[in-house]
Amino acid sequence: MQSRFMFLVLAGVTVLGVGAVLFQKGLLSPYHYEAPLSPATPVSEMPQTRGTLVSIVSPAASSSVSKTFVVSGVAPGYWSFEGSFPVQVRSSAQEVIATAVAQLEGDWMTDKQIPFSATIDLGTSTYQGPAMLILMKDNPSGLPENEDSVSMPLIIQY
Repeated sequence: MQSRFMFLVLAGVTVLGVGAVLFQKGLLSPYHYEAPLSPATPVSEMPQTRGTLVSIVSPAASSSVSKTFVVSGVAPGYWSFEGSFPVQVRSSAQEVIATAVAQLEGDWMTDKQIPFSATIDLGTSTYQGPAMLILMKDNPSGLPENEDSVSMPLIIQY
């Protein structure tokens, strides 16, 4: 049975710290919600503390991925800067093992949800095991109050 995973994600470093501890202990987020899912519904929907909803269609939460995989979903246009936002993959020890840039596939000068995709390539990394996929709101100002992110567990296997 497919299921929908919803994660309430706190902004900034707190998310990564709390999420990492729970993830390392093999627990899902304390805000984990699971409900039946129709095939047309995005697999992972993660509302941020600022009321934004970012949906990841692929890969599914907690699924296995290989050295190269594509992340796709929808995010509001304002989550990007000129149509893109950063993506990271971190090991269970919080080491950054891959970075990429997600590209919005439409008019990014809107508040509406826009499809996005990013190709993640782990390159020469030999890491295998639990990891976190982190989508970060692009924040060219660098101001902490403009930061936002969502995290989703993955398993790297190849």
